[in-house]
Amino acid sequence: MKFAHAKPNDIPTLTSLLNRSYRGESSRAGWTTEADLLSGKRIDEAGVSALLNNPDSYFFIAFQEETIVASIHAYRENNAVHFGLFAVEPTMQGSGIGKQLLAYAETESMK
Repeated sequence: MKFAHAKPNDIPTLTSLLNRSYRGESSRAGWTTEADLLSGKRIDEAGVSALLNNPDSYFFIAFQEETIVASIHAYRENNAVHFGLFAVEPTMQGSGIGKQLLAYAETESMK
């Protein structure tokens, strides 16, 4: 598993992962589904781009081979970091990827 900061060219893949992980039929393969509560997209490319371009905001991603399989957003405010938009490929949830990515994000966001 490799971890990295997301880059602008990751926006389409990242947006797809976030939407696939939370909404629609594909999200039912995991445990984070909002499919029974909400419809439509969780976030669009403009929203991901705005977060990625904010200097106090970071997206961290996990790769398996060359595929993005998980992401987490971190927002630094004062002396705290807030995490959100945590997504793991639905068929891979429960495998420990999220735990590893969170540990990486906690370390990286405090640098």
